[in-house]
Amino acid sequence: MARGRRCEGCDNREFRLEPNRQGRGFKVYCTECGRQQELRAVPKISWTPLKEDDLRKLEELRRTVLANLTQKK
Repeated sequence: MARGRRCEGCDNREFRLEPNRQGRGFKVYCTECGRQQELRAVPKISWTPLKEDDLRKLEELRRTVLANLTQKK
C-alpha cells in the first residue's frame, strides 16, 4: 500500500503497487476505484569519488575565490 497524490478518478490517496511483467518498476492502482495511475519516475543519483586532481583543482578554485573576495573589500 502506498500513499501520496490523489487518484485521477476518485480523489483517493491510497494505492496498491504491483510489480510489472519485466520485473523492473511497479504498476500503481487506486484501492477504491481500481484505476491504474501514472507512475512518475524518480531519477537515480549516481556519484563517483573525487580524484586527487579534482581535489587539487577545487582547492585552487577556493583560494582564487577567497583572494577575489578579500581584494574587493
